[in-house]
Amino acid sequence: MHFTQLPNGSSKTASPRIVRAPAGPDIPPFPTPRRGTVRRAARSGGNAKALAHLGKFLYYAGRLEDAERAFTRAFELSASGERDLAVPVLAAYVYASRGERDRIDPGVLSQQPSDVIDGDEAYWVGGVHALLGEREEALAWLRRAVELGNHNAPWIARDRSYQQLREDAEYERIVADVRQRSARYRRLFG
Repeated sequence: MHFTQLPNGSSKTASPRIVRAPAGPDIPPFPTPRRGTVRRAARSGGNAKALAHLGKFLYYAGRLEDAERAFTRAFELSASGERDLAVPVLAAYVYASRGERDRIDPGVLSQQPSDVIDGDEAYWVGGVHALLGEREEALAWLRRAVELGNHNAPWIARDRSYQQLREDAEYERIVADVRQRSARYRRLFG
């Protein structure tokens, strides 16, 4: 349990970190990295995971070429050091969005939802399957992400990676469940 020190000296239980993106009906888009950011990050050596997340932001900004450059450098760094699963999973977003299944690391697509214990990773892999048009796999991974605590209802409801599933009844059931959980957290923790 984590406690927060209040200004009057007392403590209270901290609210759990529920969402990673802004919430509300008027959610702003991801900030768009400046054009030179990718080149500077790639030249600076950097950190594979940080570059993978930069690539993710660029993907959501619609800058697929810049995203691919960030992922290329992240793969280079990952190959020379400790392998971070975020790199191939997030890079798979770009490849899947282009229909380039053969460029996706086979380890990403061979995983089973029950083998993953990270809600973000499960959500990302589900997004890859959704982009590839693989409904059953995408829904299984999304359900796993929710089981593991990824309850970011505003983001899940608008993530363009899951766009193909928006009209799907099972997808809508999962999103409704996430909204209920999110509302419960707001009631409990403010």
